[in-house]
Amino acid sequence: MTENRQKLRISEKRKFLSFRKVPKAHTRKIPGHLRGLMIYLLLFVLAFSIFYASPILKIGDSWYTMLLGEHLLLKKRFSLNEYFWPNVDSSKYPPWVEPVTMLPRHIQSLEEHLYYSYPFGTSLLTVPLIAVMRLTGVSTISENGQYNPRGEEQMQKFAAAFLMALACVVFFSTARLLLNDLWSILIALAGCFGSQVWGTAS
Repeated sequence: MTENRQKLRISEKRKFLSFRKVPKAHTRKIPGHLRGLMIYLLLFVLAFSIFYASPILKIGDSWYTMLLGEHLLLKKRFSLNEYFWPNVDSSKYPPWVEPVTMLPRHIQSLEEHLYYSYPFGTSLLTVPLIAVMRLTGVSTISENGQYNPRGEEQMQKFAAAFLMALACVVFFSTARLLLNDLWSILIALAGCFGSQVWGTAS
């Protein structure tokens, strides 16, 4: 009889304790492919924002690259005559105007036409980005049809930030082939912000 009472008390105690147990929260894991896409997106946005906000802006041989790209988008030709005739104001055409040709060193005259002196590849590849920038009101061509250096700077800064954000994603994707996500993120960030990429390529 005593044993039955003890068993009854033990069973009642177990029932009481079971009611006091807090049920575990059901955590839903993010699928691997979705987590990867989220990391790609976050890295791209972070890198683009930092590069675009960076005060580092050094343009050398790439002056007039965006002008040619925008001109190709609008006029479908390579000659840039209308932006440099009849007179070239040296204060408005960076980095300087050659005293002999009275043209910037990036522009050359050939058979009565003016062309960009450097290879056209960059200008051609940046045409899609230039089209996007024009939608935001940024242009290398002013309202009176003259060259706009400020628009050139803005377009080049956007293009550089975009390309370096893509580079950050590529760094992460490459590292992810051998490492886990955390280490891949650290390597991608180190590659973008711990090297000359930030100071030169952007």
